[in-house]
Amino acid sequence: MPVPVSPDEIASKTFPATLRGYSRTEVDAYMRLLADEQRRLHGRVAELEGLLLAAQEAQRAEEVGPAQEAEEGREAPDGGDSDGGDSELVEMFSRALAEVRAVRGRLGAIV
Repeated sequence: MPVPVSPDEIASKTFPATLRGYSRTEVDAYMRLLADEQRRLHGRVAELEGLLLAAQEAQRAEEVGPAQEAEEGREAPDGGDSDGGDSELVEMFSRALAEVRAVRGRLGAIV
């Protein structure tokens, strides 16, 4: 399993100079590019995880609302049909989770 490498470690990595080696300037520029991309992807993963968490909390709140109303003998405001938005939430969760997995895969490829 690859060892996680931080964007700062990528950006600050140095290689010994050799007579017939790579261009230090080009290697440094590429390493900065990789570090920037990794920072961007980490940010996107954090953003998507936040959205997923918020959606999960919203779904839990939706599930608790009708359950409490049923216990109290009241109907849900939408006439008792609590699955109207469930399929939309499930679809949103699925898309967010797929994107998180794709971004994590891309991060793994960088490291």
